Amino acid sequence: MEVGQVLPWHKDGYVTFIKNKQVQDKNSIMRIIVFLQDSIPGHQLWIKDKICMGPAGSYFAWEGETEHMAANLGIEARYVLQLTGVKRK
Repeated sequence: MEVGQVLPWHKDGYVTFIKNKQVQDKNSIMRIIVFLQDSIPGHQLWIKDKICMGPAGSYFAWEGETEHMAANLGIEARYVLQLTGVKRK
């Protein structure tokens, strides 16, 4: 995420994932964000009402239509790894 980019509050639609994996229940989908660098001022990930911070390797997850947002209000690029999958039953 480049400096100044903001991904406002939203709920993921997972349109491509649902189509490619033929998922029937959107609420069975889990998304995980892994920080590839230590948290620095201005790098933000919010899930519901919680800000997510931590060192490189920290990860945070949500399911289905959980509201979240991300922003880079810092002075250098923000790098994360995004994983999407289906929860085991």
